Amino acid sequence: MHNHGNYIISLGNLCRWLAEQAEGLGVEVYPGFAASETIVEDGQVKGIITGDMGVARDGSEKDGFMPGMELRAKYTLFTEGCRGHLGKRLINDFKLDEGKDPQHYGIGIKELWDIDPAKHEPGLVIHTTGWPLNESGSTGGSFLYHLENGQVYVGLISDLSYSNPHMSRSTSSSA
Repeated sequence: MHNHGNYIISLGNLCRWLAEQAEGLGVEVYPGFAASETIVEDGQVKGIITGDMGVARDGSEKDGFMPGMELRAKYTLFTEGCRGHLGKRLINDFKLDEGKDPQHYGIGIKELWDIDPAKHEPGLVIHTTGWPLNESGSTGGSFLYHLENGQVYVGLISDLSYSNPHMSRSTSSSA
């Protein structure tokens, strides 16, 4: 729980910077296009197919319809998270979970606050284990990160293995 000497960054800013670096090296980055299918040939991922564009709510094609594009690559990075539709297929098709512990899930909320500059300590990191969830019988914790420009990330993470069905209500008189 000690974080001295570490860096606090905005993941959004890091991703934008990494995209610029990658594009400078000749990598093609396609933000705004969702992958709908994987291209798997000879037991290897060869790329993805993007989703169709210009599809009406009822599934019909609008005037500006464009079918999904096939994007093939030497390397394909999947960044849709642990519950994404492509990730689930890849885990199943390549048996990536075989012999592994089951995934552990939690839910988190994060807010970005602008605080009084007099109270701001750039680089300050505070993590909690359990608090403020201890009294509800749930596990998780919270975090507070002081970023630049007087901004603070504050968040709460709760494991989804909680047993208290009233966890959404305060069970503490001090809350």
